[in-house]
Amino acid sequence: MRLRTPHRFQIWPLSQDSDTFNRDGAKGWTCDRRCPQRKVSKRRDRLRATGKLVFGDSRTALVFNRRKPAMRTAADFNLYYAAPDPWHISHARFRDNVLRRCLKPFIRDKSVLELGCGEGHLTQTIFSKARSVVGIDISDVAIARAKSLNLPNSIFESADFLQASFEGYDVIAAIECVYYLSLEEQGALLTKVANEHCGKIFLLSGPIVDYRRHFSHKRLMHEFTTLGFTPLKFYNLSVYWHPPSSRIIANLIKLPLGYTLLDWIPESMIYQRLYALRAPKHP
Repeated sequence: MRLRTPHRFQIWPLSQDSDTFNRDGAKGWTCDRRCPQRKVSKRRDRLRATGKLVFGDSRTALVFNRRKPAMRTAADFNLYYAAPDPWHISHARFRDNVLRRCLKPFIRDKSVLELGCGEGHLTQTIFSKARSVVGIDISDVAIARAKSLNLPNSIFESADFLQASFEGYDVIAAIECVYYLSLEEQGALLTKVANEHCGKIFLLSGPIVDYRRHFSHKRLMHEFTTLGFTPLKFYNLSVYWHPPSSRIIANLIKLPLGYTLLDWIPESMIYQRLYALRAPKHP
């Protein structure tokens, strides 16, 4: 059955669960590419066979892939860590420099619990000024590689950080890891920090774009204040690469001293942000 949408797009549902559609996306699907309609019509049988959605009846068509399920279990991450540094974070020198500058005043000579430490890259490059670091990650494969670094004053443990104890640390840091949790688990993490890390520093970073699995600044600030956290400061970490015009800004800030412009860039252009918070003090 062909359904007609307000923007003169037509949809060919390929499975029973593809029941919610709009011009920008579909329930359980992500946009793959835009294709000229003539190419889509020639390849429709092949797209149907591969389980994809096609938005047509326009000069260009949208092709959607089924969303991959979020990684959450140890097995998920161990599979991804089959090859070292699967996210290529060791090459993200600009990100490291920005994080080091932002985190230094909060972690110097402090005891730090690093959530989602992975293979220990950030432990080595970002948290080197801390007095001590305990890094935990759900992947025992990643933890084994982190231990092989033999970093001074650092301990690595394999654990689900929602089950670990948060007591006894000056600072808890969750850098680029919380978006692997569901919305309910994200709320549980903040509640756990509020209850077990009273009155101390919590550092959280992640995307602030309004995607289903990511944060938005407005939602984060609402959750922080609702749970009694005090926002101390936030820092912009990177520029979103869409629309293409934003790539000019993204490249300019990578020039020498360009990072100093990050906090002046409009929020609509920001992709990742770091929040420094003080957990509530319970009587």
